[in-house]
Amino acid sequence: MLVVVFCFALTSINVLIVQGGRLTSEEAVEISRNSGLVAELLESAEWYTLEVYHLNQTQIDKIIEEYPYRHTLYPEEHGVWVIQWYIRPIGARSEFAVAHVIDEETGEITHEGWFSIR
Repeated sequence: MLVVVFCFALTSINVLIVQGGRLTSEEAVEISRNSGLVAELLESAEWYTLEVYHLNQTQIDKIIEEYPYRHTLYPEEHGVWVIQWYIRPIGARSEFAVAHVIDEETGEITHEGWFSIR
């Protein structure tokens, strides 16, 4: 019994160390959803859809290598969640696209961009 408890404790500690309290995709979506712009657009949305994906540090390094001016979008030494919303307000002639880059460790929105799609 003591061995089982010890193994469980060791596994739990390893999981906490590996995950490091990083955000889940669901938590990142909620942070994005609660931003002022997305919350306002969703209030009068006829419909919406979203895309969610994760970029790890290796992927970020490759992006920055190819597009150096993007270094300000990403934190150093860890990944991000990218949340892209496509929202059509009721009666609108076009949709809005809103993108958030969210630091996976702090939950901070490091970039918000938007544009109208016609």
